[in-house]
Parts: sequence; C-alpha cells; structure tokens
Amino acid sequence: MNVHKIKVSCGQIKFLSDFFKDYEDEKVACTIDELGKIDFTMSVKTDLSKTETADYLKKVFKQTKMGSALYFSVQAV
Repeated sequence: MNVHKIKVSCGQIKFLSDFFKDYEDEKVACTIDELGKIDFTMSVKTDLSKTETADYLKKVFKQTKMGSALYFSVQAV
C-alpha cells in the first residue's frame, strides 16, 4: 500500500477539510497533516497511483452536495 501526499485548495476550505478528515472507503484512507486558511495537505493510503488518487478524491467530493457548488483543486504533491 502506498502513502501519497495530496494538497487540496479552496476558498471555503472548511467544507473540504471536514469531509476528508479521517475519510476512508474501499480505495483510500485519508489523514489531514496540515490545515491552512485556503488549503490543506493530507496523507492518503491507497493502492492507486498519485495521479489516480488525486482524481479519485476530486470525484468523490464532487458527488457530495457541496462538491457541485464549490471551486476547488486536488493535486498530488
């Protein structure tokens, strides 16, 4: 299992940080490392590659009620 560093940026970072705090499903397990005013960095345990992990997490949040309303970015660091 790999551990990737992922950076998430958004003007309304609280919604994303609350969602991803200790988020876990069959493909990923997330832990927030650093929380800033407009971004945060998290460690993600997964079998996916870095790029696949970032894409997967973006897709997961986009499917939420707030995900379709917010502009945010998810990048592998």
